[in-house]
Amino acid sequence: MTPPDSTVDYQRLFRSLPDSFLLMAPDATIPDNTDSHVAVSLKSREEVIGRTLFEAYPSVDQNQGDIIAASHEHVRRHLAPHAMPVIRYDLTRQGVPDRRNFLRQRMKHEAGARRQ
Repeated sequence: MTPPDSTVDYQRLFRSLPDSFLLMAPDATIPDNTDSHVAVSLKSREEVIGRTLFEAYPSVDQNQGDIIAASHEHVRRHLAPHAMPVIRYDLTRQGVPDRRNFLRQRMKHEAGARRQ
C-alpha cells in the first residue's frame, strides 16, 4: 500500500473552511483568515494580514472594543478559555457603518495550547 501524500497545504485547507475564522497571534496581529471571513468582514485579506485586530477593524464603539481587548488579554495572559458575549461590532463600508456581530472563537498561542 502506498502511503498518503504527506504534503498538505494547511493554508489552503484553513482558508477553505466553511466558517468565518480569523487567526490572531498573542499580540493581536492577524496572520490569516478564512475565505468566509473575508466575505463577511468587508475587507480583503491583504488589508488585514500583518495588522493588529484594531488596526484592521477599528472599533466604532469604544465600549465594544474594550470588551474584545479585555477578552483577548485574558486569554493571552491566562492561556485559558474566556467566555465573551456576542456583541455588536459595526464595521465601516465606504464610510458608512455596517452592523455586524462579533463572537470570540478559539485561539492558539505559539506553544500550541488551545484557547478561546
